[in-house]
Amino acid sequence: MARVVVSWSSPRRRFELSAPAEIHDLEAARSQLRQGMLLCALLPFDGAERISAAVGFPRSVSSVVDPAEQRAPAEVRHLGSSTGRGAFQAAIHEAISRIEDGSIEKVVLARHVDLTSSEPWAVRDVLARLRSRGRTARFSYSQGNHTIIGASPELLVSHDGTEICSVPLAGSRARPPRPADRSNTINALERSAKDNHEHQVVVDAVHETLRPLGPVRQRRGVVQTTDSLHLMTELRVRPVAPVRSLDVARRLHPTPAICGTPRSAAKDLLRELEDRDRGYFSGVVGWEAADGTGEWWLVIRSAELAGRSATASAGVGIVRGSDPAAELAETDHKLRPMLRALGVSDIPSLDRRTEEP
Repeated sequence: MARVVVSWSSPRRRFELSAPAEIHDLEAARSQLRQGMLLCALLPFDGAERISAAVGFPRSVSSVVDPAEQRAPAEVRHLGSSTGRGAFQAAIHEAISRIEDGSIEKVVLARHVDLTSSEPWAVRDVLARLRSRGRTARFSYSQGNHTIIGASPELLVSHDGTEICSVPLAGSRARPPRPADRSNTINALERSAKDNHEHQVVVDAVHETLRPLGPVRQRRGVVQTTDSLHLMTELRVRPVAPVRSLDVARRLHPTPAICGTPRSAAKDLLRELEDRDRGYFSGVVGWEAADGTGEWWLVIRSAELAGRSATASAGVGIVRGSDPAAELAETDHKLRPMLRALGVSDIPSLDRRTEEP
């Protein structure tokens, strides 16, 4: 059985961990935890994929990548999507129709871009090219030639031993390169009724889950990532009773930030409108220590690598007032950082595929 290798870099800690085997039962994984060890895990969006966990002693590093050592990206010989731009917009139109008839309040649709390269992807090189800014978790979780890799801006939950913190994001704009334009865009985002509604749906769900732990404090703001601006709310609570970080993450997941609301109706609609199972995209990745502290981030701004194949994914929240063309454009700028890391300079029309010779 192939080893599990994890590279992790977040504002809280940086480490690499190698474990001899993958574990599919979280309680079995927890039973192996000892002082100084970490449980790393990858949870799928839904139950179609298995939970993957690994336990071992982390090795602290100053950086999970060395940009000086990275090689040029492999040549991308195929770029395409099983769902073209027109089909994705049609799915958005259908989602809006369901929202307007009252059957659902919000749904988050996923878009996937498939790539084939001239040689197998080098995980460390892709991670080195994956630019990020702000509070971001850069990670790779590998077993054999299969890797989930990303730079997630969304903290599902962290536990430092004193406080639980969750920072949901929802409501987005492309991040303009010029500071003056950026300021105007932030102001427009903060005033947008549509984006504030999309955001509040998520905040309400997270607050409702955290409320039994103790009094919840909130702080609102805007987060800037490499290519995007997001409305964010930081929710903090001091638990009145002991709780483990991963248990809180599993109660929260999936939030309306990556699924929708009501949750069951959103899942039903996603099974109808999306062209494939999401696997680990929009799942959860992170670590937990023996004392229950840890941090768990959403698997977004991410890709799945397997030999010479890769799939980059992005999601977009649909609510009343959503514009299909604008939502499609939002997936474009969310995909760009990962596609650049994979060697694609920009996103062509995916209805015109670049075929492998």
